[in-house]
Amino acid sequence: MTGRQDRADTTNPAKPGMDGAALSQALGIDYPVLLEADLAVIETSLRALAQGGFDDPAVWAALYGRLHDVKGQGGSFDYALVTDIAQQACQLLRAINRDFDLRRRASEALLTSLGHQVAALRLIARYRLTGDGGARGAQLLDGLRTNAAGLRQTLGIDAPPEERSDD
Repeated sequence: MTGRQDRADTTNPAKPGMDGAALSQALGIDYPVLLEADLAVIETSLRALAQGGFDDPAVWAALYGRLHDVKGQGGSFDYALVTDIAQQACQLLRAINRDFDLRRRASEALLTSLGHQVAALRLIARYRLTGDGGARGAQLLDGLRTNAAGLRQTLGIDAPPEERSDD
């Protein structure tokens, strides 16, 4: 092997194809603890939105960025349900952030919906619901999807392509 590949092999304990538990162990990361820390940052951004931050692009960027990170981490550590919920939150933020007037109209309902998603993510961390969470995870995700769909309908926002039922 040449220099670059050799360095990657000796400095990174993670290997391609590792499952979430092996990755956590190799990196010395307890993912639910990391998720709780990310949720604290997300809640800080939600409080900033509630206190008038709907006009502040930095608040939107911080909130979206952390949710996007959580979305990616979920799959890496075998928490597919985390990925699904964070993706749903990212989709809502993208749809609403595009329209300044819509942001103002959506403020309270969006904060409520995102609050439900954060609460669900916190439950996943607390009970360490790996993978898709089984029957509990399906029930949780279904409720959150129903809530998000209601918000999109109220605000006149199209559903993301993968959630449309017009096939």
